[in-house]
Amino acid sequence: MLNIVNKIQTRIKNYLNGMKGRVELLNKMWVKEHYQMVMQLAKNKHKTKKQKDFLAKVRAIPDTFKEVLLHHYIEKCKHQNAVHFFEWRKKYKA
Repeated sequence: MLNIVNKIQTRIKNYLNGMKGRVELLNKMWVKEHYQMVMQLAKNKHKTKKQKDFLAKVRAIPDTFKEVLLHHYIEKCKHQNAVHFFEWRKKYKA
């Protein structure tokens, strides 16, 4: 019985570590894209008012919003993956 519990704990730890890695990767990608977008907008010497407002909004995106957005994205991806898996399984089960 103890062996089964250890296996379950190991699987859960591995899953959580995998999710943590995915979040870290998405976080790095977010920072990179955010920086490139801000720099691209900042380079433009003759900005319109609309571009200036957009640049201010992009710079003001809070970290809490980013974290919530990334977690929703991961959940959506997991759901979409499950849907595709069960469709595939249904197709080839018969």
